[in-house]
Amino acid sequence: MPILIASQAVTMFFALSGFLITYLLVAKKLFPFYQLEISFDKTLIKKLFSFGGFHLFTSFINLISQHANKLVIGMFLGPATLTFFVIPQNLTSRVNGLAYKLSEIIFPLASELSSTNQHQRLINIYLKMSRITLTFKLAIFIPL
Repeated sequence: MPILIASQAVTMFFALSGFLITYLLVAKKLFPFYQLEISFDKTLIKKLFSFGGFHLFTSFINLISQHANKLVIGMFLGPATLTFFVIPQNLTSRVNGLAYKLSEIIFPLASELSSTNQHQRLINIYLKMSRITLTFKLAIFIPL
């Protein structure tokens, strides 16, 4: 199975690369007067990756964890056993998704506070949102 996932990733990479190259060639034919210059500001790239890198990393790990366990359980225990795992996992995934959406509301404020070096206020808001999210999850999961 890991070979299948890796081959799909490689296929997607080449498909997107081909699309990008085709897009650039067509754009050059349609707009010959426009010169495409690609340049990167290293300090800006570093800031962007340090700010969004953790979110990207956790999203990637979350994606892998959501699907890899189903493949392993289905492969070793069979599809009948997989049903007993998938239904509760889908329920908890939906609740976690709602809690995640609650935390997305705070993201613009957190970005502003981080850029203006108001770290203590950012910590206080993070703690409040953690309490709200925990209360929300406990209110749903305890009765289950």
